[in-house]
This record gives sequence, structure tokens and C-alpha cells, in this order.
Amino acid sequence: MDAAVRTDARTRLDAGEVAHVAEFDVIRRLTGVGGYLLRRAPHDPLAADVLSYVVRPTEPYLGDDGV
Repeated sequence: MDAAVRTDARTRLDAGEVAHVAEFDVIRRLTGVGGYLLRRAPHDPLAADVLSYVVRPTEPYLGDDGV
């Protein structure tokens, strides 16, 4: 199961999309995957990548022109 969760998380992160509201579903989406990874392997860089991804929408948005 660990391998399947890691593969799913990496695939979603590599898509390079902005996190959508659905990704915050604790059971099926990346928020839940992040919690799972923190529990199973808290020092795994993938856990940090997932958490960075889900908090990114809280950062100020700079348009394509940097403003």
C-alpha cells in the first residue's frame, strides 16, 4: 500500500497543477495522502512535497507578470 500511495502522490504532484478544492478531501485526496505519509514516514521528502503543494494556494498569487 505504501508504494501505491507514494506513486499516486508523485503523479499528482508532477502534474504541476494548482491544488483544487477536491485535493483537500482528507480521505481520498492529497491532504489525506500527506497525513498518511507523515504517519508512515515523517522524514520522507515526498511528505514535505505534498504538504508544500496543499498549502501553496494560501500564498499570495503573483500573476504571470510577477505582480
